[in-house]
Amino acid sequence: MRTLYVYFKNKQDIVTFLSYYSLTKLRDSILDAINADDNQEHVFLGVCRSIEKYEKDYPEIFRISLGNISENLDGESDWTKLTYK
Repeated sequence: MRTLYVYFKNKQDIVTFLSYYSLTKLRDSILDAINADDNQEHVFLGVCRSIEKYEKDYPEIFRISLGNISENLDGESDWTKLTYK
């Protein structure tokens, strides 16, 4: 009988793989929504549906991901500098 540890070094590697796999699915779904239509409202709704489906399909990883969002999005944030400039 094989265990997952034949393929992964430890529990953290398993969690990392599952997170990466699920986030790749989310990314692909969002990109499909963006590329499906030129209408901004349709694109926005498609992206929202993608996130909603991700939450339903991967509830634990979604919850963990939200728990890790702690960035302060004020004007001094490195994130906003990369995102909005």
